[in-house]
Amino acid sequence: LVQSSRQTVRELEDVTLKFRQQLMQITRMQETDTDVSFLKERCGKAVRYYQEKVTSHILVPLRNCNRELTGNRKKNRTFLKNMVRLEGDIVLFLENMKKVRYNNIALVDFKT
Repeated sequence: LVQSSRQTVRELEDVTLKFRQQLMQITRMQETDTDVSFLKERCGKAVRYYQEKVTSHILVPLRNCNRELTGNRKKNRTFLKNMVRLEGDIVLFLENMKKVRYNNIALVDFKT
């Protein structure tokens, strides 16, 4: 779980660097253009990508691990508590991604 999660995070970091550069270019264009449709499109695609990657490669395996640990609570109580907190933090992170805004304009219009 840890190794595969690390690999996923490394991949996401690489994608994030590229997306950040693209986002900077788009926001520079937005200074002269009031149409945010392209920005909304790119952010929507990015959020969907991150949601899918984090959910399938980190959150689902974490939940499976938490279910396995639940069977032996006495031995794993503290570890399980931390894993459940981590799961909650990841879910909150994913939900907050859906609230991305630019100049008070919602950039993501989907519900999952």
